[in-house]
Amino acid sequence: MMKSCYRWIKRNAVILCLLLFIGIFCVFRLQKSDIKVLQCHKKNDNTVAYSITYHAATTLHQQQEIENLVNDIEAALDYYSLDAEVSLFNHHYDSEPFTYRTAYFYPILAKIKAIHSTTQGAFDPTVAPYITLWKAHQKVHSEPSQEAIWAISPAVSLDYMVVNQTRVKKLKEDVTININNLISSFQADTLADYVQEKEIRDFCIELEDAVVTRGIPSKKGHWRIVKQIAHPELEKPLKIHIDLGDSAMAVIDNSKSLEDDELQAICIDPLTGDSIPQHFLIACVFAEDCVTAKGYATALMTQNFEHAFALTAKADKLDFVVIERDETINGGIKYRHSAGVQVIYKEGATKVQVKHIGNSATISADDKPASGIHVKE
Repeated sequence: MMKSCYRWIKRNAVILCLLLFIGIFCVFRLQKSDIKVLQCHKKNDNTVAYSITYHAATTLHQQQEIENLVNDIEAALDYYSLDAEVSLFNHHYDSEPFTYRTAYFYPILAKIKAIHSTTQGAFDPTVAPYITLWKAHQKVHSEPSQEAIWAISPAVSLDYMVVNQTRVKKLKEDVTININNLISSFQADTLADYVQEKEIRDFCIELEDAVVTRGIPSKKGHWRIVKQIAHPELEKPLKIHIDLGDSAMAVIDNSKSLEDDELQAICIDPLTGDSIPQHFLIACVFAEDCVTAKGYATALMTQNFEHAFALTAKADKLDFVVIERDETINGGIKYRHSAGVQVIYKEGATKVQVKHIGNSATISADDKPASGIHVKE
């Protein structure tokens, strides 16, 4: 009996080994959750509107609910939509406070006020009248007079808006606010809250230039984001690989033009109303949420590096990396960043690796950042 059993095993050894391998593989797969991706594409050009990559045993089946959430936020905050809550507020000339219509206006206003205060006015979304003035003069290749700027200035300052949880009041009737550049960041933050409510802890959300990550995709590393920058002042497109852990990120690339191709991007100093040079080709800010990251990235574009570092040092859990043009070095690019960011770059190369581990619980010895201001040339 034993001999016949032994002979049978010997004859079928290959099949038994294969079955054992399949069994072990299946057990491993059952114990390991899959990486899953949920994407929504834009109808006009079929590009990705948002992407949610997550590592969980459960599956997100609420795509229509998520799309409705994203669309509702844009419908409430779009400066150019007459029916949007922001537009209703901008055209609210009554002396009485404006009462919120949706659940979205107050949360973003509260963050905007905090950023405005910490940056001492370097970030101010009430500058739209200045931008309109400069764009009009840009079309005829002239600059507005100081008198024209002064005529607008009484209506430009976030200090003229008093915000609480139920209503917002203008202290001057002509004050208007344009927060369109924050919409994608607010959508990403809101989606992050939504996904966490579904008890998904490891995820990466990408929505335009806003990214928020929580947890890790695997034990081998953090979430990796790839951004390609094709700036007119760069000889070749720059590819940036960014590793993130429990962090939010926003990128401003000043090569992006206005809707009129003949116009150049305008950078306004909110404190003076003057158009100023954008000191950085790219500003990438890391924070606990995307709205904060985008607000500070916007403010950084009005600063030189020393001012930018001083500006971000006032905020809690905030880091940044900026890219400057420098003709004196090979490749013409200079990287400068705060202490919580690691940058790996070879002079003249068109690929750079950036690491920001944020509040991730999985910090290795290589993840620990050094202290001080860093310049990578």
